[in-house]
Amino acid sequence: MTRWLPLFSLLTTLAGCPQGAAPAKPAADENTAPSAPPPRIGAVMLETAHRFELAGRAQRAGRWELATYEVGEIAELFDVDMARALLPGACNDDVSEAMFARLLDDELPALKQAAEARDAALFDQRFRLASVSCNTCHAACAVGFIEVPDTPGQSIPRLGPGSAANPATSTPSESADAATD
Repeated sequence: MTRWLPLFSLLTTLAGCPQGAAPAKPAADENTAPSAPPPRIGAVMLETAHRFELAGRAQRAGRWELATYEVGEIAELFDVDMARALLPGACNDDVSEAMFARLLDDELPALKQAAEARDAALFDQRFRLASVSCNTCHAACAVGFIEVPDTPGQSIPRLGPGSAANPATSTPSESADAATD
């Protein structure tokens, strides 16, 4: 046993010593944030759909502050997250940039303005325009089956068997709902 003691002491000493200096990390530039992986388009779209639906439901309930807030959050999602998200193969930057610009520059500010003005008729009109842009983008990106209803307060995505784009495939109850909207 005593014969192994010097070897044990040497190994213990070596284990406690640094094995060389750790590589120095480059100094972080205070103006650049660490690069994070791009957000998943599905996660961003799911949050966008939830907030768009909630904005419509809030408007229907007369909760104008909530409607205004949710529209602002949607604008932030497009401005920050969608700008970095990887688009699906069928969608390209030319298609998405034009759609995103229209939403960010025109439709979302107009929708928010209608909510701030507490104008239900104007909110309905601008909600409809925004949903058309959503559905146009979905069709251009080969996911047209993900339909955003054009009436505030409805579930997103539309889950009925029919299509807003093709009323001939709508069920009688959907056709009746569409006629009353």
